[in-house]
Amino acid sequence: MKDGPTLDAGIKAVVDIFGSANRNKYRAIFYYLLVVHFKQQGKYS
Repeated sequence: MKDGPTLDAGIKAVVDIFGSANRNKYRAIFYYLLVVHFKQQGKYS
């Protein structure tokens, strides 16, 4: 995705799921949640 407000909103939504105080935000899980947030699972099946 291109950098912009939509991507920023998606990142904020994923951080809200993890919790901002949680220091263990694993990259793979973070990316997975971004894919789910933007409903792009079909690209990775």
